[in-house]
Order: sequence, then structure tokens, then C-alpha cells
Amino acid sequence: MQTTYSVENIGKVTLTDRDQIGSGGEAVCFIKNNSVFKIYHDKNKMIPTTKIKELSTITSPNVLKPLNIIYDKSGKEVGFTMEYKDNTEPICKYFTKSFKMRNNIVKDNINNIVSKMQSIK
Repeated sequence: MQTTYSVENIGKVTLTDRDQIGSGGEAVCFIKNNSVFKIYHDKNKMIPTTKIKELSTITSPNVLKPLNIIYDKSGKEVGFTMEYKDNTEPICKYFTKSFKMRNNIVKDNINNIVSKMQSIK
């Protein structure tokens, strides 16, 4: 399957099954041209574009943030792009017992991560 989207600041992008990296209850994610494309199953559950614009102003190099709005062929907002970074983990994993045990993460590590997060602007 392939679908073409309009992407703010990029133009037309065609995504195929070969570009897909994951799918869940909320969205499907693709990688193409060093960008991640998150396409929501239900357009109504998408992060509001005002929040995407706000998050895109974060300047920390350690934060992956939404960059561009993705539109379907009818012009409806269906997702957003982010820069692709290899060998990263979503922050929410750090708080799960199984991930902490597998990676020998202790409370002090978590406290340090949270302190650094609080200083991000």
C-alpha cells in the first residue's frame, strides 16, 4: 500500500509499507528521508496543531520534537513529522519496571533524567 500526503515545509511525500516502522492503537509511524512520519488512525486524536507548534520551539538537542504537520489529500491534519534519531528510547520506557531491570537503571538514574527534563526550554 502507498499513500501520498502533503507535508508542511516539505511538499508531497509518498509513504509505503516498506517505510513503516511501527503501528499501535494510536498511530502508524514511518521513516523516510531521515524523518519520522506519525500518522494517526483517528484524526480527532491527533495532538492539536497549536501544541505541535509550541513543542517545535524547544531548543534542546536532546529532545525529539514535532516539526511539520502532515495533511491527507482532503487537507485534513492527520499527523506530524519528527527528525529520526537512531539508537534512542522513548522516555516513558525508563519508568517501567521491566526496562529498568533489563538495563540496570536505579532510582538515582531516573532522578537525574527528570532533573534534566525540568531544565529543558
